[in-house]
Amino acid sequence: MDVVTKNGGKTETTAGKDNIWMPPHAYLTTQLGERYWLGVGVFSRFGLGTEYPDDWPGRFNTTYAGIKAVSVNPNLGIKLTEDLSFAVGVEAMWFEFTKEKYINPGSPFKSKLKGDSVGYGFDAAVHYTPTEWLKMGVVYRSEVSQTVEGDATFDTDSNYYPDCGAHGDITLPDSWTLGVAVYPLDNLSIEADAVRTGWSSYEELTMHYDKQILVDSGPPPEMDNTTTTPKKWEDTWRLQFGVEYSINEMWDIRASYVYDESPIPDETVDYMIPANDRQLYGVGTGLHWDNWTVDVSYTYLTIKDRDVNARDDDNIRDGEFKNGHSHIAGLSVGYKF
Repeated sequence: MDVVTKNGGKTETTAGKDNIWMPPHAYLTTQLGERYWLGVGVFSRFGLGTEYPDDWPGRFNTTYAGIKAVSVNPNLGIKLTEDLSFAVGVEAMWFEFTKEKYINPGSPFKSKLKGDSVGYGFDAAVHYTPTEWLKMGVVYRSEVSQTVEGDATFDTDSNYYPDCGAHGDITLPDSWTLGVAVYPLDNLSIEADAVRTGWSSYEELTMHYDKQILVDSGPPPEMDNTTTTPKKWEDTWRLQFGVEYSINEMWDIRASYVYDESPIPDETVDYMIPANDRQLYGVGTGLHWDNWTVDVSYTYLTIKDRDVNARDDDNIRDGEFKNGHSHIAGLSVGYKF
């Protein structure tokens, strides 16, 4: 992602730093009886990473932002009839938030805020097979409330910015997913999904500090121990399409397309997140023999360019996000006991 910033008659383009992220996933299922199944999934529902050079023009808003989340999600599945199944589960999510930026423009130095927490939620799903060539499903995942606790550190000896503990609350959104799969041939499946995510739960980001710190926007020596940043995110749609073709008993090939709306409105866009609609183009293959399966995928993600209006209170300059993209590789290995 490149960020174009404008200051008076000067225009500067900054390239975000390249990073490698490895979100985990693992799943285990077992049949408990004729109509009951138990499954446990470990995966990441939320994650992002953005990093810029320390001397870039937007350093007083963000130099690094990272969100990591790992969920452990046991589920009980029940086969109600030959065509209808139901599942319900609970979710324990570990969540970590890190943000670095420069403060005090007159004599700048870096600040770092890092903390983590564990929150809980639930999910429920229904799967229906009305005919041999059609399958449908609905999945609901609840909100997960997190109280992030950690530390705020400041690279300065100033008494106005003492290192201290910090905490803040954030509500991660719920989501609804509706999926339909069609099987026009025995070896061909076509699937379409629509995902509605309730990002409007993210109204603001408020952090509380254990000691008094200087507020960026307040004149010295005014002190405070709470900072609030409006977010006002909006609910979004994610549309997903996939095709799988079985070449033979061992080899499947796949292709996919995803359109993913951005939840961030113009009035609160910042440099923490590459902030616009995204498109994802994917290909993959699956190999299976005996009790083993191996699935490999590649996805190219593009982010739509976006103009940004200056907001002095948030240290945002007039400019543009452009050339946002990412390469995503996936590998899964399975074994049937």
